[in-house]
Amino acid sequence: MKIRLKQLATLIILLFATQLTFGQFKSDSTDTKRVKFAAIPLINYSRTQGTILGATVSGFYQINKKDTISPHSSTMAVGIYTAEKSWMIGGMQQLYWKEDKWRAKAAVINGDINFQFYNEGSGANMGEFEDYSNEMLMVIGQIQRKVWRRIYAGPYAEYNMT
Repeated sequence: MKIRLKQLATLIILLFATQLTFGQFKSDSTDTKRVKFAAIPLINYSRTQGTILGATVSGFYQINKKDTISPHSSTMAVGIYTAEKSWMIGGMQQLYWKEDKWRAKAAVINGDINFQFYNEGSGANMGEFEDYSNEMLMVIGQIQRKVWRRIYAGPYAEYNMT
């Protein structure tokens, strides 16, 4: 199964940019930390990119300590670099406030993905590998207002450049 570069870039962006809310929880009143941090390192290897190194760092916090209904807001930074000199950096923000009546999301992702393909040429033995790269920039913004129970509505904007 062949995956085209735009499909791969879209898949990578969705994996890093999509944030799901699995439920609401109340903050622990005995916890004195204002921001909780989580970091996830990435070390991988693939035949197309070679060694892949990266990390995700997230911070989770309440915008208003008195608001025990809103889920924790989060700020995330992502960075990846590969042996093929591909790279991607991004930042994501997800905010909840006013007892979860308002929600906002924003993301910026920039990168350059380098690949090769085999060009057979005119003869069976004339083939060679061709290098190519795909620069990408994605900016996402969304704000939503609760309209009924767990239903939210609001504008969404997305800019993609590849």
